[in-house]
Amino acid sequence: MNGRITQDGSVNDLFPPAVEIAANEEFLKNSSFFALLNYLNLRKLNGRLSITTQSLEYSLFIQLGAVIAVEKGNVSQDEALVARLVRTGAIKLEDIEKIRKTAVDSGKPLMMAMYESGLISPRSIVDAMRANKEEAILELLFAKSADYSFEKNAPLPKKLDPVKIEIGMFLVKHIRERTKNIFAKDIEPFLKNFTGKYPVKSALLTPLMESVALMDKEKRVMNDIVDGSLTLKEVFAISILSRNLTAKMFLMLTLLGLVEYRDRPIPKGGIEVYEKELETTYNRIKGEDYFLRLAVHWTAHPDKVAPAFESLQKKYGKNSPTRGLSPVCADLHDKIMALIEEAYAVIANTQRRKEYRAELLGHAKLKFGAEFLYKQAHLNIFRGEIEKGRKLLESAIDIMPSDEYMRLLRQIGG
Repeated sequence: MNGRITQDGSVNDLFPPAVEIAANEEFLKNSSFFALLNYLNLRKLNGRLSITTQSLEYSLFIQLGAVIAVEKGNVSQDEALVARLVRTGAIKLEDIEKIRKTAVDSGKPLMMAMYESGLISPRSIVDAMRANKEEAILELLFAKSADYSFEKNAPLPKKLDPVKIEIGMFLVKHIRERTKNIFAKDIEPFLKNFTGKYPVKSALLTPLMESVALMDKEKRVMNDIVDGSLTLKEVFAISILSRNLTAKMFLMLTLLGLVEYRDRPIPKGGIEVYEKELETTYNRIKGEDYFLRLAVHWTAHPDKVAPAFESLQKKYGKNSPTRGLSPVCADLHDKIMALIEEAYAVIANTQRRKEYRAELLGHAKLKFGAEFLYKQAHLNIFRGEIEKGRKLLESAIDIMPSDEYMRLLRQIGG
């Protein structure tokens, strides 16, 4: 993989976001160093990233989303470490010369000799190693231009120190610093393609990453309202953070792929809660009669059946917005819909509906229901509510036809 890095030191260097990089790797042929690092982290690639600027050559060894070694120019890691320790006053130059002699005499590596010397603490050495790596990465994040190549699964250097830089966590800090002095009005245009979509935590926002990336109030926003049931615009409206802080948080989360955006909402409480609700619904309607499955009363007018079925079909059918949330959801939707279709096939058919109702309820209950509807129809006709009366009569006739019901229906023009 080869390409060119070009950047201007502004917030524009942070783009494109993770979802666009994942969809189109062509971005990487001419991208910022931030985008390149973000891609390597997202894919958890292993290999050697070689970068040539106008003045220096860098080699970054990447392993599963972490920078584990950095070579800068012709300076070895040991010499770069020594230079930083002396420059920061952690150790004196004359002491370094003593350690060098000890290392040569004993045949031990310089770093081991430093650990064992007692002249410098192990913590100071580790801090210097980390600082050297971070400094090199920062230099590249602000380089105006450079050429790069990435060799997958390249052999690691012989000398590896115990310090690694987790790319995701490093980029979080970099975004915080880069966006420190900008405002929501500058950030929101970058988020406009996501405002009508439904954000939800991605698998990359692990508990460890969340603890590092988010402040306490940000965690509350993520845990309380970012569950895929609200659009990003709605999240902005109810966030306990200021608009500036909310915009900065979502810029960071979006850039690094720590949130995913769905075109359709997830039920409140998340997918697992919805799966349990579906399972409860399935177990309930298995034991219900066909009228209850369709959510219509057995005395309802026949023209209520088709709309009830269509409503349930929208909720549980093939085009349901929640069917594709998970394989479990899809399976339960199919099972529920099969029960509903079974009921509809009977209740939508005039003859089968009458036979089923008679078998389900018995003659006495059917007669009581039909007479009740007939009396209600009389009352509505007396009030002048002719259409209501007609519907009630038609329902009564559907349950138990009689000459008396038919005469009244003819009288009102039915």
